[in-house]
Amino acid sequence: MFLGSREQILSAIKNLIQTPDADYGVAVAFWGNGSEALIPGQGAGRLICNLSHPGTNPYAVERIMAQPGIRMRQSSRLHAKVVVSNAGAIVGSANFSDAALGFEGQALGWNEAGVLLDPERDEFKQALDWFESTWEKAAEVAETDLAAAKENWKARGLPEAPEPLPNVNKPEATAVPEPSDRAPELYEEDIFEKKPFLRTSSNQMRMVSDTLQGLFDESVLGIERGSRDPKPKDKERYASAHAAHILWTASGQIAPTNITGIPFFRNPEEVAARSREMGTFDLVLSFIERLAHDPTLPVKPSIRYWAKIAQNQIRPQ
Repeated sequence: MFLGSREQILSAIKNLIQTPDADYGVAVAFWGNGSEALIPGQGAGRLICNLSHPGTNPYAVERIMAQPGIRMRQSSRLHAKVVVSNAGAIVGSANFSDAALGFEGQALGWNEAGVLLDPERDEFKQALDWFESTWEKAAEVAETDLAAAKENWKARGLPEAPEPLPNVNKPEATAVPEPSDRAPELYEEDIFEKKPFLRTSSNQMRMVSDTLQGLFDESVLGIERGSRDPKPKDKERYASAHAAHILWTASGQIAPTNITGIPFFRNPEEVAARSREMGTFDLVLSFIERLAHDPTLPVKPSIRYWAKIAQNQIRPQ
């Protein structure tokens, strides 16, 4: 059965896991505030989250783990959204967040879809086997894991509880930062692409995407997109690259580098420190702030969201 709305998905999840004495499993990458209300107070649940990713609110995980009959594990590679029980299985797109499932009846949110599998179907058995395998590979959530996740959460300037969603009828609504458990995932292809190191070279290197470079040229340098020769070593190209790596690390990713003595960028401040050394920081900060707040820039919600998060981590105090 196809589930074409978050209302249908939420109703189907409740039917699978909230029946008396339910024995169920949930492998969902990201958990936000309000998700604890979905977990029933009876039955036995095995839950898997991606605790190391900033898309998961560690305070929500902590509240869920305090409920009776719950076992929680974690996997840093989990991106799936799968729910299984003896009544069936759901495979879909929705994380356990308010924006995905509307725990509080919120009208705004992502367009979600999923498939409900009947327990008599072969696909259900395959989903069940997948969950069991994923559960066995996942690690228990220790107190030290929660503590580390909370520190990372706070370091990124994310609140314990979500802020109210903006009133979309007010013109100033676009200036209000989105709540943290509605964090859209940033994909590598949103900001980077592989290009030849030299025009005549077959060697590929990761560089800022043409789209992001064009936004930088237009909004920061005031020149027409695509009109400047994107030489790999000019100062402006480094500035746009620093901005891209700040977005990438703000979203919880680690960026490998070719810089001697700096094998990785692990957080936005490490990238910002490098840009200060190279004299690009003013350009970088200007671009990040424009990505965060300039409504005329045609950027994806994920880029705008993580720019809002990143600017608070790199802006001089």
